[in-house]
Amino acid sequence: MENIRELSFVSKKPITEVPYTRYRLQLLGEIDQNNLAKDVGKIAGKLKWQHNCAIVADIYNSAIFSPISLPHETKEYRVMEEEPVNLAHSKYQRYLFQVCNFALFQAFNRASRVSRVDYYRKRIYSQVSENDKYEAIPYLTFDFLRDKNQHLVLTIDFGNEYRSRQTIYELGTEKLKEGERLIHTYDGKSCEFVEVGEDTIDTRLVELGNKSVLQYHQEKGNLSSEPLKSSTPVVKVRYKSKGKKDFEASHMPQLLKKLYDRTEIDNKFW
Repeated sequence: MENIRELSFVSKKPITEVPYTRYRLQLLGEIDQNNLAKDVGKIAGKLKWQHNCAIVADIYNSAIFSPISLPHETKEYRVMEEEPVNLAHSKYQRYLFQVCNFALFQAFNRASRVSRVDYYRKRIYSQVSENDKYEAIPYLTFDFLRDKNQHLVLTIDFGNEYRSRQTIYELGTEKLKEGERLIHTYDGKSCEFVEVGEDTIDTRLVELGNKSVLQYHQEKGNLSSEPLKSSTPVVKVRYKSKGKKDFEASHMPQLLKKLYDRTEIDNKFW
């Protein structure tokens, strides 16, 4: 019998009523029309984390949906119009799913056996399993949909993320090829290896406000207390994002690990 990889859970009752308020905004200060949608999204995101509730952006209409009352004027916006809406209506369905995603994120974020929750990738990571060479981190990916009878359906897919126990500094950057996947040791974000750079981790860089990558990560608290060789060359990495232009940056090999595909891992290790 095959291992179960995907599960789904259906609500007992149809979802017919989710009361929210829609606030249409006028942004204040210097406004760049090309970045208007992005700015509305930033305001919604800021309010969401500030109030710890599912406040979502309607970026196409310069509006936000909120389950709580919001101030009518701040330094960033002025409310031009507000109206009660039902997020369970079909025209608001994608916003309803964002609300559901945030609720599930909050639930798992409080769970004791969860090591990390990636809100944007909708992934919940469990505890790490390891041997002398690899780390395996079980995770589940979740999403929501509705069936024809308006029942809410939660889908969960299970997988594992495999990475090296050692950093690429310890493994040796000369063994890496362009395009190989890497992962940050401190926040779990991924990138691709490009090349070994000419600068060192102690070189001041304009793009970091005239700070070195070493200083930058020291200030962020991403480094351990172990001494590092300041003469270590940086590595150039590439970040990919859906709908946005890829960009490259200098990074510390001491803060990166190699990601492996499942086919690269021998079954007998697990």
